[in-house]
Amino acid sequence: FTRFTAVVNEITYTFQTTEVYTAEDDGSGVYIFKTEGDSEAIPVFEGVRKTKTFLVGEFDEADVYAIPDKNMDMDTVSVNVYETTTASAFTAYTNIINTTSVSENSTIYILKEAPNEFYQLTFGANDILGQSPPAGGKIVVDYISTVGPAANTANGLSAVDQITIAGVNYDIDATTTAIAAGGDFKETTESIRRNAPFQYATQNRMVTADD
Repeated sequence: FTRFTAVVNEITYTFQTTEVYTAEDDGSGVYIFKTEGDSEAIPVFEGVRKTKTFLVGEFDEADVYAIPDKNMDMDTVSVNVYETTTASAFTAYTNIINTTSVSENSTIYILKEAPNEFYQLTFGANDILGQSPPAGGKIVVDYISTVGPAANTANGLSAVDQITIAGVNYDIDATTTAIAAGGDFKETTESIRRNAPFQYATQNRMVTADD
């Protein structure tokens, strides 16, 4: 969540990292951040970081946690569950769409859009859909709220935050290697109505000559 800004049509937009990156001294006192693949191209995503906290009562399988934000970027969501409201340690839950198998011991969450365009967060009930958050605990949801296509074409990012090392703040010198792209509006209800039957029929499978 290191922040950068850029201006499009005289409007300033915020971009952020969503992963942890490490920098090493290049031998001349300059530290260059790189991805795990050793690339110097660090992806950043437009939007403002938001946090929503829920306190867990006596959990019921019908419990639904509403996130009142129509602009959530679902790809940036993280869900952490704490055993108590004062605990510092947490369990990071995984989106069910990113899992290959689910059991009663899985720590997964289900996130979907509600009819009012807000988002609903649900969990298993200690059954085949995984563990439920413990009563008396808390759920912390972090995500980026985005403006969609308005920030496309942004260029010339400037760092907002600094890096602190041993109590000393250092400026970040950012070089933009590609303009912002990919921001878009939500798929409309009519588009979903037309496309969902075909998506369901193909089930993301590839057709081969043997089919």
